[in-house]
Amino acid sequence: MNPMNCLFSNNEEGSPEWGLIELQGDLESRNGSRMENKFVGDLHFQKNGTPILIIGHHILHGKVQKLETPLAVMKKIDSNSDITDTDLNGIDFLDQNDSKDTKNVEYEILVVITRKMIFKTRPKPIVVAHDSKV
Repeated sequence: MNPMNCLFSNNEEGSPEWGLIELQGDLESRNGSRMENKFVGDLHFQKNGTPILIIGHHILHGKVQKLETPLAVMKKIDSNSDITDTDLNGIDFLDQNDSKDTKNVEYEILVVITRKMIFKTRPKPIVVAHDSKV
């Protein structure tokens, strides 16, 4: 299972509703590069609400399901940023004179995810019909 986050729609209040996409198997890029922040495919919904995911020359049909336990997407906020130094890997180091107790960390909840789209079936190839006269 490879979960991905995506924007479902705007709810009644006009705020974005986020969800997860669950695929069976793995997604790999052609050149082996990382897939973070890359375009993966097109997501469409049929009139009856069935999600359709098109990745390259393949199509997947799925279903929308409510999560048993909602997930929260949070942002870490360091309110004492003047006493910490952060290296390139994002690891925080305290000065020798500072104790861990003086560090205040808060978490801001950005969004709560309540639904996911599941694509269980194998992808079907998209075949374009060619004109027999050619």
